Parts: sequence; structure tokens; C-alpha cells
Amino acid sequence: MSKAQEIRAYIEQNSSEALFIGTDTEHDSALIGTAKIFREEQLVEVVMYSYDELIKSFTEQFRGDGSEDPEQDALEWVDYNVTGAYMGIYTPFIVYN
Repeated sequence: MSKAQEIRAYIEQNSSEALFIGTDTEHDSALIGTAKIFREEQLVEVVMYSYDELIKSFTEQFRGDGSEDPEQDALEWVDYNVTGAYMGIYTPFIVYN
């Protein structure tokens, strides 16, 4: 079982409300673990992602979509749509290396 599969299995058992980035497993290469954090006066467990690995994953996605500058598009997408998004207390936690 891969690290990402183990994280997903753990979350399904312990914090099924936690949110993942993307659909299915497309950005699982950036999964690094889980974190228990306080949000809105509650202790919740959320999924953690590596920022650098998210950039790599989205760069590959944009490269496949025919982007002229996939790395720049990935940086802009992640900075605005991923790290800038708040989807409630179970929003993923992004770790900067």
C-alpha cells in the first residue's frame, strides 16, 4: 500500500469529513499526512499536502492540458485556488517546505 493510500484509508476511518484536493487521487503525490488543528473552536483532523509537490502535480496536469507555461499556470492556480480557498473546517492544510 502506498503512503497516499495509507493516508486515505486512515482519513476514511478517522475523519471522513476531511477534504482532498482534486478529484479521485490525481494529486495524491503531494499528500504528506494528517494534522489535528483548531478551526472555528473545534479540534479537527485534516489532510496535509506539500506545497512544492502540489506545484509539481499541477504542472504535470497543465502540461497535459497543453498549457504554454505549465509551471507558471500551476503556481498561479495553486496560490489562488488551492491555498487561497477555505471550504470549511476540513479544508486541507498546506505545508511549505
